[in-house]
Amino acid sequence: MTGSVNNTGLAARPDLVVAVERLGASGPLRWDRDVAVDTEVVRVREPGLRDGIRARAVLREQSDDPGRLLVAIEVDALVADDAATARAELLRLGESLDGSDTLRYVGTVNGLLTLVLDLYTAGVADAVIVHPIDGDPTVARIADDVVPLLHQRMAAAGAA
Repeated sequence: MTGSVNNTGLAARPDLVVAVERLGASGPLRWDRDVAVDTEVVRVREPGLRDGIRARAVLREQSDDPGRLLVAIEVDALVADDAATARAELLRLGESLDGSDTLRYVGTVNGLLTLVLDLYTAGVADAVIVHPIDGDPTVARIADDVVPLLHQRMAAAGAA
């Protein structure tokens, strides 16, 4: 697992990882970077940020080896060119904004990118598994837009 070391010599948080997984699938279609074989990935489905922070803290506290633990929050998402189009597509699919037992995002590429970064920065999770509500259209936007922008922002933050 990649990560960083803080100034005390102790291992800091693992690097942020993003995966895309179809709803109901048995595993992610793809992680945005390699995850070490010995990494224990624990999924969290929580409807709110505070719930996610608490769940991550408990999991890390109870882990025999927190350095190998990757807490991944699941987010159901639908991404379009603009928020109004995304909401209209959600309704067309017979879904609602609050129709999930986990975080749900309906909006733009930049909005999803901001949410992913906020989830990591706020300590909600070490990884984000995105479930595209509308299938291929959101998968393509994540692969083509969100992940490259995420890597650019992470590289810029690392260089700062």
